[in-house]
Amino acid sequence: MTQKKEILIVTPQVLSAAQKSGLTALLVQKIGTVTPKYLVDPAIVGGLKITINGQELDGSLLGEVQNLQSQLPIVSVTTAVELTSAEQAEIEKIVNKKIGSAEYKITVDPSVLGGIKIVIDSQEFDGTLKGKLQTLRQVLLKKVAA
Repeated sequence: MTQKKEILIVTPQVLSAAQKSGLTALLVQKIGTVTPKYLVDPAIVGGLKITINGQELDGSLLGEVQNLQSQLPIVSVTTAVELTSAEQAEIEKIVNKKIGSAEYKITVDPSVLGGIKIVIDSQEFDGTLKGKLQTLRQVLLKKVAA
């Protein structure tokens, strides 16, 4: 015996009997015996939301837009202390001037000791005290080994 699935269908407006019948038939075809419950939520923009046994499938326009990944380059900024909004705006202004609009991910990492590290795609600009000390260490080790 097949178990009926709990289905909640939320639409932006009331569906006609024909629309409900067609949607129910499609659900039966895809997942088996169903007893859908229909609700109206005008906040849904285009499409619908379906919840099956607690799992939500968002087929609304807003849901689709939220699922889109940004096509902008990702700029990772790491500092030892939290940036002020003015400092963050200045960094974004400088980087945007070089590469255009970007998505920024700002991280505070006290282990960098000071300065700033900016990574754009795979290109790294390390102006942190920790990075400079590591570079100095490598140079000194090469001179000692020579």
